[in-house]
Amino acid sequence: MPAEKKVIVLGDSAVGKTEYVKSLLGLEFTPTHTPSVGVQVHQIKRRRINFAIWDIASGSRSGIFDGAIIRADYAIIVCDTNQDFYSKYVKNMICEIKEKCGNIPICIVYSKCEDEPENKLYRDFGVPTFRHSSKNKLYVFDAIDYFNSI
Repeated sequence: MPAEKKVIVLGDSAVGKTEYVKSLLGLEFTPTHTPSVGVQVHQIKRRRINFAIWDIASGSRSGIFDGAIIRADYAIIVCDTNQDFYSKYVKNMICEIKEKCGNIPICIVYSKCEDEPENKLYRDFGVPTFRHSSKNKLYVFDAIDYFNSI
């Protein structure tokens, strides 16, 4: 039986977390933004691993957040390509994940990437960085395949 791994998907409001998760599930892109509430858990199987994808709303910064990230195996931080704005946010998020989850693998997924962006965050944080476009269904499984390979 394949192993099941918990992946938490985190990020600021309106960066595309839920659209990213919908892409993993093969669902259609929704161009309008509807804020997520709480935590939604979805199952996907990719190669040899079953992944429990935890889509955590950005407003869930209380006991819900702490409970959702506990015992995570992997973390994906979703942000858009406005790197200057998100630099401090991503640094803080990486620290918080490490504090609450230990030294789990973390990666950054840039959403809304119809073209390949320059990737300053990769050099700043030393974690794998991937791009993604829900709209064009590009680079959907890059981050999950990275987790599958380690």
